[in-house]
Amino acid sequence: MNHINPSSLRNVLAMLFAICAVTLIGCSGEEVASNDDSTNGGNKEVTTVALSVPPTLFLAAAPAEARPLIEVKEGAAVGDDVVFEARIGGKVEPFTESAATFLVADPAILTCTERHGDGCPTPWDYCCEPKDNLLRNLATVQIVDADGRPLRGSIKGVSGLDPMARVIVVGTVEQADGPVFVVNAEGLYVKEG
Repeated sequence: MNHINPSSLRNVLAMLFAICAVTLIGCSGEEVASNDDSTNGGNKEVTTVALSVPPTLFLAAAPAEARPLIEVKEGAAVGDDVVFEARIGGKVEPFTESAATFLVADPAILTCTERHGDGCPTPWDYCCEPKDNLLRNLATVQIVDADGRPLRGSIKGVSGLDPMARVIVVGTVEQADGPVFVVNAEGLYVKEG
């Protein structure tokens, strides 16, 4: 009879939780789009929610005390104020459509294009990086309302927030559970180039 090592089981469960959290983080349970009309061949009509970003979210100057994401992530706990630099990415679509959340990766992680010099169409998905290392170097950034829920609507493209953009995030740790690291952003600085 085979026995499962409890430590290995915990690691597998933590990885599965991280994948699920990264995929689902920011969902408020409200539908943002629907209207399934079976009379037009089952096509869905999508209603876009306009995002209302706090005027103080985007910073005019880069905070001087920013450290790489992985350094901050290793020692941070829930409730800590953090300032870190990262690059938007971690999967093909790092932004959530229905909520102001996005994935970032430590800037030291190489994209496939940086590794191979190829013409990868989605270098920000880090598909060449081993999954366990990528999860250790990822974080979810969310912009929340007064009740602590992510704002409705995508923040993709707002003030230069696009895949591969380097950002400095100023915020508070919402979740720090193994590879799962979620930060409520209070300030964002999008770096040039």
